[in-house]
Amino acid sequence: MSSSTTLETERTARTAAERELEIFRSGVENSQTGVARLDADGLHLEVNDAYAAMLAAAPDQIVGESWQRTVHPDDLPGAIAAWETMVSEGEAGHQARGLRFDGTTFFRRTRVVSIRDDVDNHIAHHCFMRDVTNRANAQERLRQSERHYRDLFEQSVDAITMTKPDGTILAANQATVDFFGCESEQQFKRLNANDFYLNRDERRAIMLILEKRGYIRGLELAIRDHTGVIKRAVLSIVVRHEESVQMVLQAILRDITEKRQLEERLRQSHKMEAVGMLAGGIAHDFNNHLTAMIGHAESVREAMDPDDPLADDLGHVKVDPVQLEQVLISLAVNARDAMPGGGHLALKATNVELTSTDGDGTSGSRRVAT
Repeated sequence: MSSSTTLETERTARTAAERELEIFRSGVENSQTGVARLDADGLHLEVNDAYAAMLAAAPDQIVGESWQRTVHPDDLPGAIAAWETMVSEGEAGHQARGLRFDGTTFFRRTRVVSIRDDVDNHIAHHCFMRDVTNRANAQERLRQSERHYRDLFEQSVDAITMTKPDGTILAANQATVDFFGCESEQQFKRLNANDFYLNRDERRAIMLILEKRGYIRGLELAIRDHTGVIKRAVLSIVVRHEESVQMVLQAILRDITEKRQLEERLRQSHKMEAVGMLAGGIAHDFNNHLTAMIGHAESVREAMDPDDPLADDLGHVKVDPVQLEQVLISLAVNARDAMPGGGHLALKATNVELTSTDGDGTSGSRRVAT
C-alpha cells in the first residue's frame, strides 16, 4: 500500500472520528441529563447546558470549580465516599442535596465514571447528573404520610387490627392490646382473632357481608377478651388487598362496655325514681283519706256518751308522720314487685289489745292501732 493511500485512510478515519465526536457532543449538549467532564482532582473541565442550568450558573462559571462546590455541606461526607468508590471501582452512584451557585438547594442523582489512561491511571471522569427534586419531595411526603398514619394508628383510643380471613393477626395497636387484656402486641399476635366472637354464626354472617360488600360499619356486638371477660364494642371492618397477602381485614373496635353499663344504671335509677313517685303519690292519697277518717272518728267520739262501750273501740293513733310515710312507701313498693301483672293494694287499721304476755317489755295492757 502506497504512502498516499495510507495517509488518505488515516485522514478518512480521523474525519469519521471527528464527525462521531461532534455527534456525541451535540447529543450531550441537547441532553436533559447534566453532563460534565472533570479532571483527576475533581475540577470541572467542561459542562453542558443542562448541567449548568441545574446549578443556576453559566457554563464558564462552573469550569475550574471543584465538584464539592456543588454539594450541600451536610451531604458532602457521603458524596466524598462515592467519589472514592468511583476511583477504586471505576464508577459509583450517589443521591444528595445539590448546592446551586445562587445558594438554593435541590436533590440530585449523580453517576460518575472514571476515565483511565493506557496504564490504568485515573486521569479524569465523566459525571452524569439528574434533578430528582420532585421525586425526592414525593418520597419525603410519602414518608411523612406514613409517619402520620403510624402515629394515628399507635395513638388511637380505638382498637385497630389487621388480620387475615383465617384470623391470623398481622398488626395491632396498643389500644387493641389493652382492650383484649394482653401484655404486649407479641402476645396478642399469637392469638386468633376468630376466637374473640361469642357466636360463630355471627362471624360467618360478617364474612359473607365482607365478601359481598367489602366493608362493615358500626356493628354492635359482644366480644370475649383474652381473659374471658365479655365486652361490648362497635365494629367496623374494611377489606384491603395487598401484594404480600391476598386479602387483609382492617378492623376498628370501639369499646362501649362502660357506656352500656352506665346506661343500664341510669335506667334502673329512672325506674326507682318512678316507683318512688308512685309510692309518694299513694302515701299522699292515703294520708288524705286517713286525715278525713281520723277527723270523722274524733267527731263521733266527741258526740258519744263517755259511758258508751263503743267509745273504747276507737283507739287514739299516735305515730311519727315521716316514719308512717316510709312504711307506706315500702308497702307500696313491695306490693308492686309482688304483682308484676298489676292488682289492688288495700290498707286497713284495727285496734289490738297488748298485754305483758306479748313480749314487748311492757307491763299492764294497752290498745294500739295496727
